[in-house]
Amino acid sequence: MAGKKVLIVYAHQEPKSLNGSLKTIAVEELSKQGCSVAVSDLYEMQFEPRTTKKDIVGNLYNPEEFNYGVEAWEAWKNGSLSEDLIEEQKKVKEADLVIFQFPLYWFSMPAIMKGWMDRVLVQGFAHDFPKCYDSGLLKNKLALLSFTTGGDKSMYSDGGVSGDIRYLLWPMQICFAPEYATQDERRQMVACWRQRLRIVWEEEPINCTPEWYYKLTWQEKMDYSATLKEKTTVILFQPRRSKLAAKVPNQGPEDILVEMSFFCLHFEGSQSNILLLKLWASWFLMKSEDLLQKEQLDVGGFGMVSLCYHKNHGLVVLKTVYTGPQRTDCNTSLLEEGKIMQKLNHDRVVKLLGVILEDGNYSLVMEYVRRGNLMSVLKATTIPLSVKGRFILEIIEGMLYLTEQGLVHKDLKPENILVDEDFHIKIADLGVACFKNWSKLTKEETSRQRKIKYSSKSNAGTLFYMAPEHLRDINTTPVEKSDVYSFGIVLWSIFANKEPYENAVNDMQVYFCIINGDRPLKTKIEENCPAEVIALMEQAWKQEPEERPTFAEIYLTYKPFYQDNLEQYVEEDVRRIKEIYPEPLNL
Repeated sequence: MAGKKVLIVYAHQEPKSLNGSLKTIAVEELSKQGCSVAVSDLYEMQFEPRTTKKDIVGNLYNPEEFNYGVEAWEAWKNGSLSEDLIEEQKKVKEADLVIFQFPLYWFSMPAIMKGWMDRVLVQGFAHDFPKCYDSGLLKNKLALLSFTTGGDKSMYSDGGVSGDIRYLLWPMQICFAPEYATQDERRQMVACWRQRLRIVWEEEPINCTPEWYYKLTWQEKMDYSATLKEKTTVILFQPRRSKLAAKVPNQGPEDILVEMSFFCLHFEGSQSNILLLKLWASWFLMKSEDLLQKEQLDVGGFGMVSLCYHKNHGLVVLKTVYTGPQRTDCNTSLLEEGKIMQKLNHDRVVKLLGVILEDGNYSLVMEYVRRGNLMSVLKATTIPLSVKGRFILEIIEGMLYLTEQGLVHKDLKPENILVDEDFHIKIADLGVACFKNWSKLTKEETSRQRKIKYSSKSNAGTLFYMAPEHLRDINTTPVEKSDVYSFGIVLWSIFANKEPYENAVNDMQVYFCIINGDRPLKTKIEENCPAEVIALMEQAWKQEPEERPTFAEIYLTYKPFYQDNLEQYVEEDVRRIKEIYPEPLNL
């Protein structure tokens, strides 16, 4: 971006390190774009990280008791900060973009860079009250963290030993464990950094805490108890993942609200509700402009599915449920159902990240599960018995969790079972199946699209897995045993590596087969499927619901079999299959 000014604050002792290379690449790449690039090489400058009286030129504001924050603020107002700080502040003031390049030390930046922030970004220059948040003194400037870690990627993932680092702060560029990486992996890190720099001016910055929050809490003098009068209370309501969340890897925004609601209780009821409502909505109610579509994944009976990039969540899946006019009559109920979906928190269930409720675009935004649906994985390569066995256990675990939450999936089939990079499964499509109002919109959209396209194409895949009682009587209420039947047919598909009823002439023939008790042929799978699994399958797809087991009973039967016969082989089999069937590339 010609004419733009960039400051790189760089903290690494070794120029030949990957951090050094990334700094050099940033200078080269941004200079090619016509940017003016300045570098503050903190180690080379021997930058002083300590906050001391030496930062103040002349007399102290209060010589009796030294308070660095107060003294630096007064010195800034009087122009009596030390020369090194004035020079760094000048660089920041002129910069349109500030890049911080550093190695991660103990989940934070090196002390020399932390010292740069403490000494340079003083009150009056970088922040003040009431000029804060989205009205702050450095508004309209961009900032980007680029850093390397000592641990590998798995350590900083959701559920990893260190927690999901994406929730510490966005935006950032991470290079995981470069000292252990191969040359090819390091080259990939460098290539990703180059690509990021080429589009850095197009990225939408993180949303600051809005000005309404400041007005609600401080300018309007809200009533709160004495225990909350410290200004540090402000951070409890920031509308994004905080360090609180980072300490609890599986904790989502809704859980943080529970933590924060304790503090809101100290406010008057209506004020508390306003804070919580706006805080929750800022996380969950998304806008279409927040997503950049990268690839269309599927178009089916339940709408269009796209892979997108979200500014806070990275790669996500966008499931467009309804494309008709605005439905203000059901927005509230759709949001309420969305809150319920978002509360679902289990490793075997796809996480809902947000919803879009716009004219022509009612969508669910979900986590991206990298290998796609179970059927596509089964058809792509030979899956070892132990891994198929783990698929089954994890489907049972996911369905048992949903049952315990009082939910019936209603559309369990391989296309709605997703496989992640490590060959674990997650159950998907809860919104269009489990929840009344989202399901209603889906049906309306299907009807609308058929009229537009003059098509009567049905969703045959769902029919294959539908329990006979629902085919006999459309008014039959879906219950757990409905999902158990679908699970039985899924078991057959896992070992057949294909959909059932492949020789059916039409849907009507499949319909009559199912209600008459005909099931997929066991002879197709007997050679490769353990007898215990076949017995479980036959129990699950019994004609009468009352004869089928519950998921709790299935779990108690199947888990000991899996542990005794398959679990010992699964780790090695997964390692082998990853070599044959590599992880999909980042898009």
